[in-house]
Amino acid sequence: MNSRESTPEVQILPSHQNHAHLYTSNTPRSRQETAALWASLKRLQPTHPEYSRYTHICKLDDCNALVKLSRSKPDGPWATTAGISHFSRSHSTHPIAMESSKKKALSQANMAAQQLNFTLVDPSSAEKRVALKRVKSFNLSNNFSNYLSAQVKWYCYSPMRVSKTTLEDPYFRNQFSALVYPEVPPFLNAKSLSTWITAEFKVFLTLLRYILNEKQSQAHGNSFAQLLHDGGTLENKKKFQAVGLQFVDPQNQANHVVSIGFFASLINTDESIAEKLKLLLEKRTGLVFENCISSMMQDRAALGVSSQLEIESEACLMHDVVNPFQEGVALVKKAHSVGTYFSQSEKRRDSFENVCNSLTNCANVRIQVDLNTTRISSCHQLLFSIFRVNRGLRAFMSLPSEKNTAPCPKLSEEEWTSLAEIEGILECTRLTTKLAQTEQQFNGAYKNLIVQLTAIKLRALELKVVDQAAIGTSPVLPRTNVAVTHLTTIGQTCRNRAILEVERRFCGNDTETATGASFECSDRQLLATLLDLQTVKCEHLTSLQRNRAKELLFDQYVSFAEQYTRFEFEAPAAAEKTMKPVSKIKKWKQSALSDSMVSGVKYGGSGWTDDEDDCSEDELPVLPPMFQFNKEAARIEGVECFKRWRTMDINWNSFFPNVPSTDPDLVDDLMDIDIGLVYNNILELDPKREKYGFLPLMATCSKGQIGALPAESYCERMLSCANSILTEGNTLLGEIELEMLVLLRMNRDFMVFMREHYSHVNHQLTANLVLL
Repeated sequence: MNSRESTPEVQILPSHQNHAHLYTSNTPRSRQETAALWASLKRLQPTHPEYSRYTHICKLDDCNALVKLSRSKPDGPWATTAGISHFSRSHSTHPIAMESSKKKALSQANMAAQQLNFTLVDPSSAEKRVALKRVKSFNLSNNFSNYLSAQVKWYCYSPMRVSKTTLEDPYFRNQFSALVYPEVPPFLNAKSLSTWITAEFKVFLTLLRYILNEKQSQAHGNSFAQLLHDGGTLENKKKFQAVGLQFVDPQNQANHVVSIGFFASLINTDESIAEKLKLLLEKRTGLVFENCISSMMQDRAALGVSSQLEIESEACLMHDVVNPFQEGVALVKKAHSVGTYFSQSEKRRDSFENVCNSLTNCANVRIQVDLNTTRISSCHQLLFSIFRVNRGLRAFMSLPSEKNTAPCPKLSEEEWTSLAEIEGILECTRLTTKLAQTEQQFNGAYKNLIVQLTAIKLRALELKVVDQAAIGTSPVLPRTNVAVTHLTTIGQTCRNRAILEVERRFCGNDTETATGASFECSDRQLLATLLDLQTVKCEHLTSLQRNRAKELLFDQYVSFAEQYTRFEFEAPAAAEKTMKPVSKIKKWKQSALSDSMVSGVKYGGSGWTDDEDDCSEDELPVLPPMFQFNKEAARIEGVECFKRWRTMDINWNSFFPNVPSTDPDLVDDLMDIDIGLVYNNILELDPKREKYGFLPLMATCSKGQIGALPAESYCERMLSCANSILTEGNTLLGEIELEMLVLLRMNRDFMVFMREHYSHVNHQLTANLVLL
C-alpha cells in the first residue's frame, strides 16, 4: 500500500497544545478567491518526522485539523480541493463552504439540464443552416459533402476496436468509394467533426421519433414498448445510466432494441432514477411514458425503479448474487492461466501448434480466453476450447520446459475430470445465456421455457460430460452420460450450486438448499406465452399458470379493445363524423354478438337516437356523443377468438423451408425464426379481425408483446461501448458528445434498417427544416 492510500485525509491535533513550532510561511498567492482559505490554513514544517505525511493545519476556530494538499510540481502552487472539502465537512457555515456547495449544486443542475434538455435546445438560424447542410449530405452522393459524410459515419459507427476485420467494414470502405476528387480530398477536423456528429444524431432522433409515432398509431394508444436500464461506473469514475428501448417494428420486419439515453447520474435512488427515466423518454421520444412503456427490465438491485413507475417488477435473467466456492473458482482460474499462457507469447503458440499438428486426429484451434470474467458464456467458451485441443494440451504439458521459459501450467487427471464436469454443467445453461444475449429475435415468451429446460438438465440423475478419449477434430465434442453420484467432489458441488441458483432466481427459493420448487412466471411472460403462436400450446406451464394466463389475457383483451376503440372514437375523422346535424344521425342499435366476432369500433360509438331529441336543430346545439364500450361483449369475443387462436394449424415449413414439416422443435427449429412473417400473413388474411380479433395486434403492441427481452445485457454493452470511446486520449470528451457517440454506435444496425426500409423519411428530413 502506497503512502497516498495509507494517509488519512484529515487528522485532529489536541487543542490544548501550542502548535506554533509546526508552522512555516505559506507560499504567496495573488488570487483573492482563495485568500480566506489560506488565512486559515497554515503550512506545516515539511521536515517534521511525526506529521510529514500532511502539508497544512487548519487554525480556524482552533480546529487544528491536519490536511494533506497536493500540487502538480514540487515548487508549484498548492491545489485547494482538499482544503475546501475540509471546510465543507467541518465548517459548513463558512463562506468558503457555502460557496462550494452552491457551485456544486449549480453544476449538478446544469449537468442534468444539459442531459435531458439537449434535444430541445432551439439552435440559431445560422446553426440550423449548418445542420441542414450537414443532414442533407447524408442522402446526397457525388458531391463535396458526401466524402465528409462518409468520414463522420465511419467515426460514429466504427467498431469499438480496430482489427483486421475493420478492412471489411462497409463504413470504412465507403470512405474510399466516396472519394471522387483527383486532387487532395477534403478532410474533417476536430471542430467540424462535432458539428457533423450533432447532425447525424439529429437524424437518428428524427428517425426514432418517426417510427415510434408509427408504432403508437398502430397500437391506438396502447402501451407497446419495454424499457431497459442499467447503471455502471466508467473508467473516469463517474456513474452513468444506460437506457434502451425495445419494440416490434410496425410492419413486423424486426425486433428493435434502441439506445435512447446515456447520462451521468449523481443521485442514484430509486425515486431519482425513475424520474430521470420518465423525463428522458418523454423529452427524447416525444411520447407519454404511460402510453408507451408496458414493461421494464433491470437487474435485481434496481427493481424499486419499476415499482416507483408502477410497472410490474421483472429482474434480469442473468443478474443475481452468486455465492462461489473456492475450490471451483481456483480450478477455473487455473484453466484461465492455461489460456493466457499461450496468448502472451507468439513463440509459445507456435510451439503448441507444432505439437497439435504432429498428432493425428487432433484439432488445432486457439483457446478462447475469458476476458469478460462476469459472463457465464465466456467461462464456457474457455473450457470448451480447452477440450477441443485436449490431446494437444496433454502432449504439450508432458514436454520439458525450454530454457528461460516459464513452464505451462499442468492439470492433473482429477482436475481434467472436474473441468469436464464443470463444462458439462455450463453446457446445460448454454440456452439460458444465449437467450439473455439475443435481442433481434421474437423470444419474449421463451424465458420460462428455456429456464425449465435448463433446470431439467441440471436436476437429471445423469450429466452429459465430455468424453475425453473420443475427442477428435470435430467442433462438436463427444459426450457420455455420467451418474451424478459418480461426479467428483467439485463436480457435485458445482451441480448443486447451479440447481440452487436456478431456484433462487426463478423459483422464489430464498434458502441455501435446493427444494425442487416450481417456477414462477411474471404476468408479462404468461401473456407472451399465449400471444406467441409458437408457445400457445402451453405444454411447459402448470394448470394453475395456464388458468392464470387465460384470465390475464382476457382482461388484457378487454382493456386493449377499449383503448383501441376509444382512440378511433376520438380521432379527428370520427369526431368530424359525429358532429353532423342531429336530424341526420341514424339510430344506433347494439346488435347481438355474431359468430364473426368482428373487433373494433362496434364496442364504442354513439348512443344517440332520434327519439331522444324533440327539438329542432335551431333550438338546441349539437353535443358530441358520449363514448360507450361494452366490456362484457369484448370479453366474450376475446374468449371465442382465443379458442381459434390456440387451435390454429400453422404449416411452419411453408414460411420457413428449413423448419421440418412435421413436429418442429420449439427450441431447435422455431426459436430463431422470423415469426413476424406469420403475423403479417394473419393480418393480411383477416384484415377486419373477424377470426382472431385483436390477438395478432396484441402480440406486438401490448404488455405481452413477443419481442420483450429477458435480460438487460444490452445496457451492459452500452457501458462497455462508452469505455471503449472514453480512452486515455479521450478523457476530456464532454458528456453530451459521449452520449451521442455511444447512442450512434449502439444504434448502427437500427440506422441501417431505417435508411433501408424508411428511406422516404430521409427525404422528408432534408426537405423540412422543422424536423431538425
